[in-house]
Amino acid sequence: MKRTLMILAVFAMLIGACNLPTGGNDEIDAIATLGVVTAAAPTQGQPPTLMPVPTLTMAPTQDLPDVSTAPVITVTSESFGATRVLFAKNAVGAVIVGTVTAPDPTRYILYAFAKQHMFVELSSPNDAANFSVAAVSSQTVLKPLDNDSRTWDGILPASDDYLISVALGSATTDFKLTITILWQ
Repeated sequence: MKRTLMILAVFAMLIGACNLPTGGNDEIDAIATLGVVTAAAPTQGQPPTLMPVPTLTMAPTQDLPDVSTAPVITVTSESFGATRVLFAKNAVGAVIVGTVTAPDPTRYILYAFAKQHMFVELSSPNDAANFSVAAVSSQTVLKPLDNDSRTWDGILPASDDYLISVALGSATTDFKLTITILWQ
């Protein structure tokens, strides 16, 4: 009896799936209807949707985060006559507006980790000012002052203090120094 009912149930599901007429047999119609309901129950919901995993990529220099509104915390330091730059919590950079008078450079020092990507950009009227970047402990110059570019980016070689010196050939000028540090 069980075997017969099972065969009838399978047969009814096949008929229901094919939308074939059942021949008017009430028992088979009930099983076919039951088979159709259990085959595609709309109340069971949709399968879970898979969300893509974000991929971290290095942004090109023209798409750097806007750090113009990020507050910068500065502390005057005795070493090198420099001002220590500390980024605000969760900030990736800072914009420093200052003045430089020749022949004395205006210096900034900040700590960064090895393999971080540092971007530095300097703007001043008529590009009068320029800057250098050097690792303090190793005294490695990453961007010399005689390099005429007003931008520099590179992977930092060591976890160290980095000294950025803004200098001018003669007179006095205002400048805007933008520093951005990202993980590689």
